[in-house]
This record gives sequence, structure tokens and C-alpha cells, in this order.
Amino acid sequence: DAVFAKYYFDAYDAWAADRLRRVPKAWLIAFDAARDRQVTGSGNLLLGMNAHVNRDLPFVLAAIGLVKPDGTSRKPDHDKVNVFLNRVVEPLIAEEAQRFDPTMDDAETPYGLSYTALMQMLVAWRETAWRNAERLVSAPDAAARAAVADDIEAYAASNARAFVTQYQYGPLSSSARRDAYCAAQQD
Repeated sequence: DAVFAKYYFDAYDAWAADRLRRVPKAWLIAFDAARDRQVTGSGNLLLGMNAHVNRDLPFVLAAIGLVKPDGTSRKPDHDKVNVFLNRVVEPLIAEEAQRFDPTMDDAETPYGLSYTALMQMLVAWRETAWRNAERLVSAPDAAARAAVADDIEAYAASNARAFVTQYQYGPLSSSARRDAYCAAQQD
């Protein structure tokens, strides 16, 4: 968990210090969209989830190792996290709506999907992260590993750009209502 969190904090700290070359593209897109109030709360949530799962998680898994010291796979533990996430996704969206953007839970989900479909997307992302970690650790040399890393970065950045397009405020709308709502929650 600490290793996983460090990836986020390192990206944020570099972004906040304007060391943008050190910020992974998926995180740069997410942080800039939040700063610029470019997307809805749902968009911010998906941008963060995308960067953390599609971009960070493969590197974290590769760093901590895909096998335990006793030689058994960590994959069953990785998959158990999906059970936990399934339990918390609906309350998470409710809390996000209460604290940050009341429109996040206006529909069945803020994504036009059921919570089950949202979880299926997250589980698929986590499976892709595991497979990308396998690709990282099995790369035969530094050049091959760099190519896998580039694939991971490109995939996460592509998703981020798509989420910005899908969740940006339209020309006749803005974040003003959401900003006022957030300000009221701070009082």
C-alpha cells in the first residue's frame, strides 16, 4: 500500500512543484483537468482511477514482485482486492456525491452504467495491470522493459484523454455549481 501510494504522491509533488517532465502523462492530464475545473466529479474520479490503476499499478506490482518469498503467486491476493472494491464502490460514489459533486449519483451511476459494470471495468483494468506487470518482469532486457513501460504510459494517457473528452463541461456549462457546493461543504 505504501509503495502504491508513493506513486501518487511522487506524481502530485512533481506536478505541484512544476517539474512536469517527472509527472506521468495520465497523472498530468488528471491533475490539469482538476486544476482547470475542466471535468465533472465523475470525470475526476475516473481520471484518478485510470492513472492509479492503469498507469501506477503495473509498476508497483512489478516492484513488489509477482511471487511471494515462498515462491507462490501473489495473484490470488491481487484478485481478493476486487472483492473489497466491489463492497466499497457504491458507498464511495455516495460519499463522493455528498462531499464533492452532487451529480455523481444522479443516474444509476455517474457513468451511465450499473455499479456492476463499473466494477467489471475496474476488475478488467486490474487484470490488465497484472498482465502488464508480468510483461515488465519478463522483459528480456532494458530496451524491452522500456517498450513495455511506454505501452503502459500510452494506454493510461489514451484513457485519460478519452475521459476528459467524455466528462468535460460543455460550452454552456461550467463547474460553478459544483464549486459552490464544495465550498458549502467546507464551511
